[in-house]
Amino acid sequence: MKPIHLKVLSIFSLFTLCCLSISGCSTPTIIDNALHKSQLESNLDIQLPKTDSISYSDPESSFHGDGLTSTQITISEASTSDFSNKLSCNEQWTELPLDNDIQLLLYGGHDGCVTYAYHFAQDAQIPQVENGYYYFHNDNPTDTNILSSAGGSKFTFAVYDNDSHILYYCRYRA
Repeated sequence: MKPIHLKVLSIFSLFTLCCLSISGCSTPTIIDNALHKSQLESNLDIQLPKTDSISYSDPESSFHGDGLTSTQITISEASTSDFSNKLSCNEQWTELPLDNDIQLLLYGGHDGCVTYAYHFAQDAQIPQVENGYYYFHNDNPTDTNILSSAGGSKFTFAVYDNDSHILYYCRYRA
């Protein structure tokens, strides 16, 4: 009787260990959020205030880190006014509306007879924001026209929505 009991116990233990391992890999922890928040602060040249929530999609583990990384951070209600003021004073951030080329790169659209079918913002779940500030950095210094070579681009974009108090971030690597 004991060998069967030990076999069942071993199988149950292995199953439990597998379940715990899988759930630990798929759920961001507080340490993951703190590390991610720190990386965002460095990438965007800002100090993030107290946040209510952070959600992100990070395919950096993909082949050579290619792909679109996106983050949404909800700024706590008590910190929104101060955060908005800091963005307005930061030379790296610009008040909306977006520059036309950045608008076309992120959301697509028409410019003269040319149609740009980019959908980076849609893929990163970044809505059109009317009231706030944005950050854009072309991470490829030899790329002077972001629209002509977007397929091979490397860029970082963020927009803060003053109305919803959400900071949207995306980083693209081709």
